[in-house]
Amino acid sequence: MGPINKTIENDLIKLKHFSEQKKLVGYISHLWFYGLRTKYPFEYLIFSQGNLYQTNFRKQVKGILFKHLILN
Repeated sequence: MGPINKTIENDLIKLKHFSEQKKLVGYISHLWFYGLRTKYPFEYLIFSQGNLYQTNFRKQVKGILFKHLILN
């Protein structure tokens, strides 16, 4: 499966932008954000370290990674 936004660099730039936001607005933004954070979970955790507003998203990603690592 290839990058979502033409190149991996573009994907990571967009993910970093979303990770720094206090609040995401719009259905399409949420779809992009969900797709990028599921494709690049480790990068998302790194980018969102300083953002206190995305605590729930960070917990979801950590839970998914934990389940994936335990099952494999």
